[in-house]
Amino acid sequence: MPIEGFVILQRRGRYGICNPNGNQCQLKIDDRIEVDTGKGWIEMRVGYDFEGYYLDGKEISFYPKMVYARLVENGKEK
Repeated sequence: MPIEGFVILQRRGRYGICNPNGNQCQLKIDDRIEVDTGKGWIEMRVGYDFEGYYLDGKEISFYPKMVYARLVENGKEK
């Protein structure tokens, strides 16, 4: 079963995936996730710069406020 839910900013400035049951998975630098755009899924990785943690993809990078995503590992859902 994939780890899936909303990407939220946690204490200490890191992001985590929180599902409706309240379970959380803390994201680390270089973790890969797929973000739901409403029209499909795009793969991104967790990055870090002097501003904090962010999501980086082939065509877009951003500091997410609330996006729905799922964690992936080695090309497969975790």
